[in-house]
Amino acid sequence: MDHGRGTARALVAGIALYCALVAAVLGLLLWGGLTVPARDAVLGSARGQVALLGVVAAVALVGFIALVSALVGRYARTAARLTAETRLLLHANPDLHLDRSGPPELAELAEAIEQLAERRRVAEREVDAEVGAARAGLEQERNRLATLMAELAVAVVVCTLDGRILLYNTAARSLVDDDDAVGLGRSVFDLIDRDLITRAVDRFAAGSTEALVVTTQRDRQTLRVHLGAVRGSADEVDGFVLLFEDLTGPAPARSPRTPRHSTPLNAASRPEFYDFQLFDWAHGPSAHLGRSLGEVSYTVFDTETTGLDPVRGDEIISVGAVRMVNGRLLRRETFERLVDPRRSVPASSTAIHGLTADMLAGQPTIDAVLPAFARYAQDTVLVGHNVGFDLQFLRLKEARTGVRLRQPVLDTLLLDAALHPDHDDHSLEAIAARLGVEVVDRHTALGDALVTGEVFVRLLTVLRARGVATVGEAAELSRATLQARVGRSQYGTPDG
Repeated sequence: MDHGRGTARALVAGIALYCALVAAVLGLLLWGGLTVPARDAVLGSARGQVALLGVVAAVALVGFIALVSALVGRYARTAARLTAETRLLLHANPDLHLDRSGPPELAELAEAIEQLAERRRVAEREVDAEVGAARAGLEQERNRLATLMAELAVAVVVCTLDGRILLYNTAARSLVDDDDAVGLGRSVFDLIDRDLITRAVDRFAAGSTEALVVTTQRDRQTLRVHLGAVRGSADEVDGFVLLFEDLTGPAPARSPRTPRHSTPLNAASRPEFYDFQLFDWAHGPSAHLGRSLGEVSYTVFDTETTGLDPVRGDEIISVGAVRMVNGRLLRRETFERLVDPRRSVPASSTAIHGLTADMLAGQPTIDAVLPAFARYAQDTVLVGHNVGFDLQFLRLKEARTGVRLRQPVLDTLLLDAALHPDHDDHSLEAIAARLGVEVVDRHTALGDALVTGEVFVRLLTVLRARGVATVGEAAELSRATLQARVGRSQYGTPDG
């Protein structure tokens, strides 16, 4: 955007300078063609009108520059917008219809781009059909395995060598007291002591095929765990399988937690309990900021509040989140909690999110919800839309709850502003429309988190196409955008 504006200004300045030179040359030629009496007559007439002639010349010059600037600027703005929309069409939303307003030549160019995009879509569909046919057998086997795992009564978890969970079944999630301890990409070391696993892996490396350990989870459950090695093509240990048995005895029935807003899921779709591509990730821990955007796990979250000013007593009344692993939103591993604010909820706020004080009475307070959310989001990068608003509320509760969220944070509002500066509207609805994301359950914490997650999935594609490869580079892009927007006083009001 700034480069385009600089080019347009330089072009206008060049045209103005050229016209001034032409006028000067013509003036000299005309002056040279006059006789001496004619020159004296012209000079005599001009001496009394110097001020007026100066004003007329200045007005004419300014008007000319303004006209040229408007014409060139119209082309420059349209071209910049068309470039940004073409990138979206290519990388994020293949069904986007380009804006054809502006000069007719650029409108024709937009039409030609859409025709090329349609041909590309047809070709991609044909390739996808061929690839799908080739992979049908593999997908069928994976679906059978996933369905079998989901129905097994034995609690099963499969992990990579560094402890990331890549497969689990319903029994494993039901066995553990903490609902959020088992999930794709999460660390199994939240369930079992790392030293126990390390000793078992050492036995696998020495040739053993299985191991048995007993552990206590959160001083409440005693678990017997059978471990088996998963070996790769070179017969090296790539991971391990864990079979859990609860030695504590029958656990008391846990009351089901029914979310206030549920997202319909296709019952015929395969269970989202596995992701074998996690085996392809590099082993070993590394700092989030230096890791590839496609490698890390994310927690996309949102909050609803009693108002906009936490310093003056407004409180969080709902927290919603969804985890994203390997570029996929895990819609079956969401986090949704209502929060009792221990205060009234203004009618103006209820009109937005639909929550009343009666609905919140008796729900857990933020003292219980925030630690649960921190456990859910651990070892992930946080993502939100206009996330500074949500973080302001959360950070004011740090001293009270002892919870400090210190992982990197990415903001879809700022990322979109950096990637598409030619657009003035960076609200969640506007970004979703540009990227082809359907907005559902707006102004509910989980609904907004899911929409933000879908937006973020598409923005990641655009970021990589623009050469932004790591979490740190994306965070720096957000910071630079924030500084620019604050400098121009355009950051806007919270959009959460």
